[in-house]
Amino acid sequence: MAGSIEDIVMQYGSRGMNTLYPFLPKESYRKAAEDILKLSRGNFPVTTGFYAKGAGETDGPLGAWILIQVFEKLGFLPILVTDQYTYYYFSGEKVKCVRVPLRNSREYNKILSMETILGRLNPVGMLSVERCGKNGDGDYTNMKGESIGIHTAPIDELFELAPKYGIKTFGIGDGGNEIGMGKLSEEISRYLSLSPCIVKTDHLLIATVSNWAAYGLGRALEVVSGKHLMPPVNDLKYFFDRIVRMGSVDGITGENTMTVDGFPQGKEVEMYLEILSFS
Repeated sequence: MAGSIEDIVMQYGSRGMNTLYPFLPKESYRKAAEDILKLSRGNFPVTTGFYAKGAGETDGPLGAWILIQVFEKLGFLPILVTDQYTYYYFSGEKVKCVRVPLRNSREYNKILSMETILGRLNPVGMLSVERCGKNGDGDYTNMKGESIGIHTAPIDELFELAPKYGIKTFGIGDGGNEIGMGKLSEEISRYLSLSPCIVKTDHLLIATVSNWAAYGLGRALEVVSGKHLMPPVNDLKYFFDRIVRMGSVDGITGENTMTVDGFPQGKEVEMYLEILSFS
């Protein structure tokens, strides 16, 4: 039996997260869960959606889907915030959704500012699950270093604004270019071959696959609260099938398959069950 949630979610790693892990606080999942449980109940925006090959990745939406249900059971009002590539995976699923337009679109010009959006969301906390954030050059890049800026709505700016209003923020990532990784930007620049995201969050959770980190946070919230919060595995299978049928792709292969970062559906289910078994 693994000694911690971190031990479970860091398995099978090959993209440098094991190198970064020692630079994060011990029991980071428990500490993030404890801070979430201290928050006043209210709106809790959850963002996800990483552009790949004309669609949103399978990594991120599954984890966000699970945590949205967990937050609801804790008394929060989760709001899914994303852009056009991932929005429809969630709309129609009894989830409040906000779609942020791409910056180069006509629709974006109607927005006064990202600060206006933050005011409308009125969050008590915010969470990002596998969402690309800007690097030191102000660009958004994928794991190959290719710019995806024209396909990425600037949702990371909400997290940059959060400290001004005392909003607690949480970031989940598995590569170095996601919102929250600004917390380890120096270490990422030193040890990994990529230009890191510079957007910080109060808490950063990393894993081999971001979905696994989201499941780990959900389980940590269960353990700390003493409440049953995580949905059954069949709910995860349902949503996985839904987003792939709607065009979601594996972020590594770029293919519309039932895989996440190269891992088959069976491994995703196996990790979910292993995380649920942690006590």
